[in-house]
Amino acid sequence: MGKNLIRKQSLVSSIFTYLGFAIGAFNILILFPKYFTTEEFGLTRILLDVALLLSTICTLGAIPIVLKFFPVYRRNIEGKNNDLPVWVLGLVTLGCVLLFLILPYLKPWILRKFGSRSPLFIDHFDLLYPFTVTLAFFSVLEAFAWSLKKTILSNILKEFAFRLLTTVLIIFFVARIFDFNTFISLYAWIFLIPVAIFMVMMIRENAIATVLTPSKLTRRIKYKMLTFGGSLFAGAILNILARTNDTII
Repeated sequence: MGKNLIRKQSLVSSIFTYLGFAIGAFNILILFPKYFTTEEFGLTRILLDVALLLSTICTLGAIPIVLKFFPVYRRNIEGKNNDLPVWVLGLVTLGCVLLFLILPYLKPWILRKFGSRSPLFIDHFDLLYPFTVTLAFFSVLEAFAWSLKKTILSNILKEFAFRLLTTVLIIFFVARIFDFNTFISLYAWIFLIPVAIFMVMMIRENAIATVLTPSKLTRRIKYKMLTFGGSLFAGAILNILARTNDTII
């Protein structure tokens, strides 16, 4: 039975993944070149890639902590008393607050670096804030979904929903329901809907509680979790930087 369930999940996930790839290819190869200027299309790419890099920093190593230790918490602590999600989401919130405090000081340097070559990026620089924050929470909630074996939902939201929502925004833009400024502003919030869906999933699975008192398990292994998350944190940043380096340059 377990093997049949795994096969079913793999099949459904693969279908939505391939559909997502097809929609993404349609967006990038047909819709964007036909209806957007090169600079406008480039803005969507650099916003996504820079937000991806910054959001990885904002997670502060929370994702490997979830993947490694959340199953341990699920086995040892009743759902309503499971304090790990609260602490992890708090850690990501702290990372986002630090982003809001530090990024304004980096803005003048970024303006000098990209001002002459990417004026649209400079004009829409502040969209990095919602894009980064929603993407950071999406990434950590995706890790919870994997730990809860909600792989189908995770793949649908990551590989399919993002690209489909992009297509919808493009259609609205082409139909002149709104202009490019509205398009790019909504694009920066595109992960908000998947984040909301993940949060509903967490609540329905009784996987998140408002427990603020550290459990005995947290007190016992907190340093081990922080060490583990921190050790993989730098590697995750370098991995994202390697993937986004070409676009940013």
